[in-house]
Amino acid sequence: MILTKKSSLTGKVNSMELNVTRKQLNAWEGGESARDTFPNLTVDERLFIISGITNDEWSKSLRDMPFLETQDIGDWE
Repeated sequence: MILTKKSSLTGKVNSMELNVTRKQLNAWEGGESARDTFPNLTVDERLFIISGITNDEWSKSLRDMPFLETQDIGDWE
């Protein structure tokens, strides 16, 4: 099934083909957890269903965060 969602990160409309059924989507929309409802999907695929964010968007947004380039891991300890 092809799902189309608006990314909560960028506002871009994304589509992804996922191995899900209407019954699973109804269960999730009815309050079941994504992990329990879609055990056959990857974490990235479940995240897309929840937020509309693709793995590429996550990667790009993390690359665009300048503090990640300047922080030393020692600063976080």
